[in-house]
Amino acid sequence: MAKLLKELPIEVPVRLIEEAKFLDAYYVPTRYPDAFAEGIPAEHYLRRRSAMPVRSLTSSVRKWPSPGEVEAALGRWAKRLDLPGLVALGYFGSYARGDAGVGSDLDLVVVVEASDLPPPLRATRLPLEDLPVPADALVYTRAEWEALKRRKDRFAKTLLAETRWLLGPP
Repeated sequence: MAKLLKELPIEVPVRLIEEAKFLDAYYVPTRYPDAFAEGIPAEHYLRRRSAMPVRSLTSSVRKWPSPGEVEAALGRWAKRLDLPGLVALGYFGSYARGDAGVGSDLDLVVVVEASDLPPPLRATRLPLEDLPVPADALVYTRAEWEALKRRKDRFAKTLLAETRWLLGPP
């Protein structure tokens, strides 16, 4: 982001470029679980408050549902899910740990027999917009899930230990 700001045909305040560098360095790698060779993203994240004024919540959700409401809605959503080759569906993260609050997103793990899409595009086949809170999904094929179970990194161990299965486990 900082590079793009520097390329603008106007003078961008130095403070804004510095904040963009912060986002470049920390947001992208902490958002994707395999961004680092070992460990989970949280282990590499340097907590720092930004000096820039920001909204704390950008969701269109007006009244945040309770964790119980989210889990019940997820159960209903899973029963309606029409996904060919579905093997298992679960959730992990703050809702699975029981520490979700206002602004928490729902992290899903889906295992399918096979997929003709590359991993980053697989979640596009899921109607995540039907869930009551913003949701992200990791979609694995059965073979990829089996390979993940053999990995020794912390993300794999956390995902395997923390996931609460609604359908499955695989």
